[in-house]
Amino acid sequence: NAWGGLVLSFMLGTLPLALVIVGCGIGAVHAAAKSFKSKRLATKLFKRLADRGKQASGFAFENGKGVFYVKAPHSSIAMSHHISKQLRKSTKWTMLHTRYATHGDNNKANAHPHFGRLALVTMVHNGVVHNYDKVWMALGTKPTGPVDSQAVAQCLEVGGIEKVVELCEGSMSLIWSDVRDAKG
Repeated sequence: NAWGGLVLSFMLGTLPLALVIVGCGIGAVHAAAKSFKSKRLATKLFKRLADRGKQASGFAFENGKGVFYVKAPHSSIAMSHHISKQLRKSTKWTMLHTRYATHGDNNKANAHPHFGRLALVTMVHNGVVHNYDKVWMALGTKPTGPVDSQAVAQCLEVGGIEKVVELCEGSMSLIWSDVRDAKG
């Protein structure tokens, strides 16, 4: 909790408190009815997530014709205008991410959302996977990039959440969509 972090910060210096506060932000909005009426809610949530990471941001959405995304090495506040341009009444869901870069450079390719190799899984991730190099080896495939989240996306695509639990070491929160689930 905050008091524990404060005590720890005084005991060990100020860095531990900074590590408790800084991180990525994830969120999602799903159409509860037949049409998506939550552009304002998604925009507001996206802007508020800026407090959890201002180095990069992105969002993915499904509109009945496939999964699309917008991402860049800019804050969600700077990127929020894209939500009103992209989301339509046919949107089924949107997942949002703000990034505090922990692995890989701060660029468009490393911003979220991330995808499995076949783009069957779309995912945003908050946390860290300490053994992501070993995860790629266990999957028997080359990394799709330098970001730990990409290994999580591939695990989800290959074996679902069970594969993530089996191979990934660290702490995380995930939001993902698998196009195979919609067809089942």
